[in-house]
Amino acid sequence: MLTIYYLIKYKFHMMHNKTFLKYAGNKQSYMHLITPYFDWSGVTCYVEPFCGALGAAINSGAVERDIEIHLSDANSELINLYERLTIDPSGVESIANTWDSTEDTYYTLRSWDRVDEWQTMHTSNELAARTLYVNRHCFNGLYRINRNGQFNVSWNKNTSPLEIKVSSLGHALKVCERAKFSCEMFEDVLQRCGRGDLVYCDPPYVNVNEPKRKFNGYVGAFDWTRHLRLRDELLAAGARGAHVYVSNSYTEATLELYEQFSVVEITDVRRTISADGKTRGSVSELLAWK
Repeated sequence: MLTIYYLIKYKFHMMHNKTFLKYAGNKQSYMHLITPYFDWSGVTCYVEPFCGALGAAINSGAVERDIEIHLSDANSELINLYERLTIDPSGVESIANTWDSTEDTYYTLRSWDRVDEWQTMHTSNELAARTLYVNRHCFNGLYRINRNGQFNVSWNKNTSPLEIKVSSLGHALKVCERAKFSCEMFEDVLQRCGRGDLVYCDPPYVNVNEPKRKFNGYVGAFDWTRHLRLRDELLAAGARGAHVYVSNSYTEATLELYEQFSVVEITDVRRTISADGKTRGSVSELLAWK
């Protein structure tokens, strides 16, 4: 009976901790494997420099504590979405549902970011609605951009009417209401961190087969030198008294990269986004902390 009770409790918990976006690397489904390593003693602020889809923040346990929450990302489109959902979730939702489920509409909306200074040509609510729309109507529901910040996923070819609902995601909206958002590079965020901060970093992961290969699906791309810089900034923040944590692929290269940290292998991490269903199996990840 206890086993059934905890399974029901876990499923209930997950139902109320969903994210607004489907996103590769989203921590929604397995943040519970990471949070047991968090040391909350003396923490007055939870910080994320790579907030992404908010899967980590929503399921970190930070919102249940009487602490500040600072969430940042280099992608201004994501930050605009979360700020607008904090202010006017119903308005954003309403706009997203005015657009039909057709190929022409999808590619018209996707093309917005191919124009210089495109974000000045639409209202903040329209931009946020467009982010939700392309995420729901793209192939495999994947949020992905190229190094220029352009959304580059093809249409999912589904013409069935789809209602976009975000106003019902109460826990996610509560995190948005509690959080202070900023669009910054991780260096600027981490250089302010010190005693009283718990920092969790979920950067673009290294390629398991080619760890030092550049990852282009991030604003400005993310190469091995960026991973080195991230490690050094985490060491510096840790030396100032912050509790710092970082996730990445579990490889010889990342084990060497974080050899000055405590490290654990997080096993049975399920991959749910991939064009090839055969590659959506379980993998291992590295969690390092200082």
